[in-house]
Amino acid sequence: MAFPTNPAIPDITAGKIKGVTLSTILVNAGIASFESLGSTNPRELELSFVGKNECVVVYISIVLKNHKDLEERRTTSDNHGCTLLVGNADDDLILFKKIRDSQLLEMGQWSRKVDVPRAQRENQLHIHWISDSYGIFQFELPYFES
Repeated sequence: MAFPTNPAIPDITAGKIKGVTLSTILVNAGIASFESLGSTNPRELELSFVGKNECVVVYISIVLKNHKDLEERRTTSDNHGCTLLVGNADDDLILFKKIRDSQLLEMGQWSRKVDVPRAQRENQLHIHWISDSYGIFQFELPYFES
């Protein structure tokens, strides 16, 4: 008799999850021996894998509201840019991207689809927009599942 499978849960018998990754998931679930693995309810084991492998898709966009004005009169040099740092509530680095002003001026905006691993603490993104010459702008934004 075959057991039903959940596509969100990796099949560890297929060997796709192994080594340190498998060990970390088991230890974080409180399973540190074969005895505790054998006595763990299969549903609890399944939930420990689901929590570690799910991601939320987030769309990040940078839009120049003063795009028309900047085309006529630039306020920065051609070399100027900013660094976009995005992290989740567990302090995992999600995105590190250097964006030049010339890229933003050409398109008027920059967008990226990002898979954000589900954080243990909360659904919160920490966004830092760091200018090469003007300083840091910080945002903390909650994201919601649809």
